[in-house]
This record gives sequence, C-alpha cells and structure tokens, in this order.
Amino acid sequence: RKVTVAGVDCVHQGDRYSVSTSVVCEIGPVRSPASQDLPGPINQGVVEVEMEGGRRGRSEVLFTYRVRFIQF
Repeated sequence: RKVTVAGVDCVHQGDRYSVSTSVVCEIGPVRSPASQDLPGPINQGVVEVEMEGGRRGRSEVLFTYRVRFIQF
C-alpha cells in the first residue's frame, strides 16, 4: 500500500515485486540540501512498508542512497 525509504515516499513497482523476497520502488523527490564537497546529498534511513489492513514492516538495517545531479 505504501513504501518509504529514509522517510521519502517510494512508488511501488508491482510488476517487479517478488513475494517475501523483494520490493522494488521508485524514490520520490528529496528535500535535503546538497553538501559543498559531495556530488549530491546523502540520504539514509530505514525502509518501511505499510500493507493492506494497516500492518507495517520496517527494515533492520539502514538504506543509504545519494541523489545525483548535474551542475552546469
């Protein structure tokens, strides 16, 4: 029903879902400011999944990703 990665909404890609194995989603916009010495902001946090009926799952490890952008 709803997936978030490091507190950011993630659009579930149902056609790539594998029961009890993996959830694939496309991350939404990130609101973190970029660091001066890195090519993009780093975001870190847990993956949370809310299922039908209100049940929730939460990862035990932190997921880290970097937002890439091009400067002209």
